[in-house]
Amino acid sequence: MRSRHVIVRTVGYVLYGIVAFAIFVYLMFPYDLLRYRLGENWSQRNVQLDVASLRPTFPLGLRLQQVRVAATNGQSPRVLIQLDTLRAWPKWTSLLAGTLHAGFEGTLYGGRITGEIRHATDKGAPVWKGQAHFVDLDVAQYPWSQQNGRVTVRGRLSGETTVTMNKRGRVQRGTSNLRLQSVVFTPAKTLRLFLRRDLPCETLEWKMTMTKRQWKIARLRCQGDDVLVDIRGTITPRYPAGSSKINLQLKLQSEEAFKQELATLGQLVRLNPNPRGELAFKLRGTLSRPRSVR
Repeated sequence: MRSRHVIVRTVGYVLYGIVAFAIFVYLMFPYDLLRYRLGENWSQRNVQLDVASLRPTFPLGLRLQQVRVAATNGQSPRVLIQLDTLRAWPKWTSLLAGTLHAGFEGTLYGGRITGEIRHATDKGAPVWKGQAHFVDLDVAQYPWSQQNGRVTVRGRLSGETTVTMNKRGRVQRGTSNLRLQSVVFTPAKTLRLFLRRDLPCETLEWKMTMTKRQWKIARLRCQGDDVLVDIRGTITPRYPAGSSKINLQLKLQSEEAFKQELATLGQLVRLNPNPRGELAFKLRGTLSRPRSVR
């Protein structure tokens, strides 16, 4: 009996030592070096990753502050996303299975993001699969919503998106299901010929599926007071973006509020709005050189 107690006590001390050592390593790990290595690794993929602070958080996770991701592609960096805080933690069952599966949550643009990312194989090839949920994001704070210091889109965004990328970070497939409330579009300089004032939408719905060869817009619909914009169709991505092929169906409607703008657009596509103020046509060609089709 006494020897059994000795064995149990010894095993307990060993386990305590292992756990204490693991906690020591976790707390004393050189996280600044990890932050530097992460930025260095992403830079090889034409992506600039800046993290102001990276620290451990309980239970066994990481907390990042002021995270900024920008695309370079040999040009001046263009911000893709910027988060105030981001907390990530591993799914322990996946580690036991020899894979990586992590959850995350954070704050950005005055709202909240949650989701998960995991490493998997697709037809024998390694891929990254991610899923994100957005709640009440202020799109006016998003860098792409600003042009020459002027905000072009305002509203609050919620929804979810999924994406599968190869090891080089290229999108293989994905889905987006987003909804914006109280949206206001301020026309950019290139659009002021057709739209001279703000376009308000009570709601804007966006549903799209993506593959590496084609993006399908199932629904892009702006609904407001006496204004309706509905766009559906496909985009075949090319580089540069202006050479991407488009096959879109557009329906625009406004009886009074944007009657003049519809008439101007109708002259361009050689169509007249019907008595209900509806104008429907198709766009073919490329993003840089679209052409209208009846």
